Amino acid sequence: MRRRSVEPADPRCHRNAGSAHLGALGTRGQKASVAVEPKVSAGDFTILIQAAQAGIGIALLPELECQGALRDGRLVRVLPDWSAKDGIIHLVFPSRRGMLPGVRATIDLLAGALKAQV
Repeated sequence: MRRRSVEPADPRCHRNAGSAHLGALGTRGQKASVAVEPKVSAGDFTILIQAAQAGIGIALLPELECQGALRDGRLVRVLPDWSAKDGIIHLVFPSRRGMLPGVRATIDLLAGALKAQV
């Protein structure tokens, strides 16, 4: 896999697909926060992957979503020494009272799977 080592402040990173703000943490403890103007904005990783592959800009993506494209060379890591800040995932359900066993099983399954990825 070809790697391009650049910094978040590099103007090439300002042409992006996805977010209007790039916040990143470096491997040596550096922090960067850069305001950018996205060319494409979407809540769907597939759209962001396609935009990045089409050369529209860079995209901040979960590795699980783009590992095949990285492996095949359709995508290239442009900030290999930087990562996004940790986020929060919310699982929304109506109420714990009267929760169906299937809902509880789904919550437990997702919690276990996410914990294993971290």
